[in-house]
Amino acid sequence: MNHKNTFVACILALTFFSSLQAQSIKVSESHTFTKSYFSQIIGMDSNQRIYSIFHGAELELGISDPGMRTLIKRIPVDLNYKDQKERVQYVTSYFHKGTIRLIGMILTENSLRFMKQILDQNGALLQDWTEITGFTASAKTMEVSWNTALSENYRFGAIWISYTRPHDKKCYFKLIQLNEDLEVIWENFYEHPFDRYSTRQENLKIDRYGNIYIVLSQYTEHYDLRSALMATTRAIYLKSLLVFNSLDGRMHVRQLEKENHLLDHLNLFFDEQNVYLSGFSSRIEDTWDRFTGFALASFPIKDTGTVHFKFIPFGEEIKGSQVYLKEDSGTKTSFYTRHRIVLQGMGTIYVSEYEYGSTSGTGSRTIVLLCVDNLGNVIWQKTIERNMLVPGNYGGYALLFDGKHFGIVFADHVKNFVDGNRVANENIKLIHNLKFGCATIAIIDISGNISYRQLWKYKESGKTSLISQHYRVNDLKQLAFETELKGKDKCFIFLQFEEK
Repeated sequence: MNHKNTFVACILALTFFSSLQAQSIKVSESHTFTKSYFSQIIGMDSNQRIYSIFHGAELELGISDPGMRTLIKRIPVDLNYKDQKERVQYVTSYFHKGTIRLIGMILTENSLRFMKQILDQNGALLQDWTEITGFTASAKTMEVSWNTALSENYRFGAIWISYTRPHDKKCYFKLIQLNEDLEVIWENFYEHPFDRYSTRQENLKIDRYGNIYIVLSQYTEHYDLRSALMATTRAIYLKSLLVFNSLDGRMHVRQLEKENHLLDHLNLFFDEQNVYLSGFSSRIEDTWDRFTGFALASFPIKDTGTVHFKFIPFGEEIKGSQVYLKEDSGTKTSFYTRHRIVLQGMGTIYVSEYEYGSTSGTGSRTIVLLCVDNLGNVIWQKTIERNMLVPGNYGGYALLFDGKHFGIVFADHVKNFVDGNRVANENIKLIHNLKFGCATIAIIDISGNISYRQLWKYKESGKTSLISQHYRVNDLKQLAFETELKGKDKCFIFLQFEEK
């Protein structure tokens, strides 16, 4: 053993851990807005003014001061197209190069058109609703679906429109690549490489160079109607990855080497040079009805060869989680990798949710953390248990990190803390009434140790801790998410690490 290297590693770990313990969490609130609106932070300008979209019966652009303490302007966005003859449905928006860019669509019985509108940084109209691209269905066409994606640097966008023709059992799709001004670079029609009755599209992503990626699921030869109706249908899929060249849209079907494993819920992540795939797996000979481990793969963006996965069995802590144990009873479960983050001194962490329950939101939602080194070797696996009865998508979590420190914010029960310490995972109480709710942050150190802090309690602050979406405003080391207040209002909560 090299004692010198071991000593240095220990010093680095202790330094990191001490730095982490020295962190405090700054909590601030934005101005309030009406509860009936769906709100979305879309960016920040060079003066740190924050731009947001409020979407209810109408669409409005909000411009706020730094920290969103004061709403400077609230500007209605006209959704009428061509003298109010047609109305645009809002899809998404973002702030880029001093302008606000909105994407919408117009859907009729036989056509689907995507539109754009551009505003300046003060909300003045630069370009009214203009058609980007579209698709007109013939009388023999059915089952039109669509998806959109933007690259992280907003230099490229992608629109995917899928349609079927029942007479030939084929599935076709149109794929469009956009530039940063939402203008078409190329658009191509493709025939689906597999039978339409045996596939589903899971993921559409685009990297910073404009290459487009689609993850497809294909039924195995074991597929039958009975298994399609069971809760275990995730285990009947094989995966394919379609890659479309940035220059002209040429399609490559990437082979996924699965080594007799079934894969599901694959998500894609990018850095400047590589593509990363993360999902979950089970061995075909072991089981058809539960996940047994992680599946990770990576390859250079310009690579065209076979994608080889590394399979990592679940550790004992995950096998002892509430969701994993519930799965033995046949309860419907799902598993999704939501985020991939790289932190100095901590390797790469994949953050996933392992859920069971009904569509009403009942059940456990275990947060699963997998930390690996640069070669994909496991450093540690951890779980954060939650047990909740919440509506819709409000059982989520939010990530707080600044390159060195890492925390996860989520809704919790006040009685999950005794004398300032959170109870053991097996004793976590069900959240079913907001008056017993609190916001908790789990802070993870370099060794995977987790410390918990209560940020606020609903009874004392009037703020809920239900999280649907969260945002990181440009490069600020700051987290923002929407929360409801007592009464009829909402606000954004801003969190960031601070040195004591």
